[in-house]
Amino acid sequence: MSTVASVAFAALTIGIVTAAMLDLHATSGAVGFGTAFIGAFVLTLTFDTYDLVILDWLVIVTLRPKLVVLPGTEGMPAYGDLKFHTFGFLKGLIGARNMGQVGGCR
Repeated sequence: MSTVASVAFAALTIGIVTAAMLDLHATSGAVGFGTAFIGAFVLTLTFDTYDLVILDWLVIVTLRPKLVVLPGTEGMPAYGDLKFHTFGFLKGLIGARNMGQVGGCR
């Protein structure tokens, strides 16, 4: 289930960034690498921040619904580990930079 959710979230992010970059080029004409890079980077960073604050910290760490708890792991302290989710956010910054580079190359 988590693999499906991860792939869906990544596909959604890539699709929205691609659509935004195509719209930027269609409405503004020729834009420079810097403008397109910043646009794609900020969009991806927005998704990454949403994932950290809403999905990870609020839903998984704070609310912890039964849907996100694996059977047999109820009550494990790892579900409250903020460092794990923050480290994932930092890895997402690298992904945001990469998306910015790809978005800027159009």
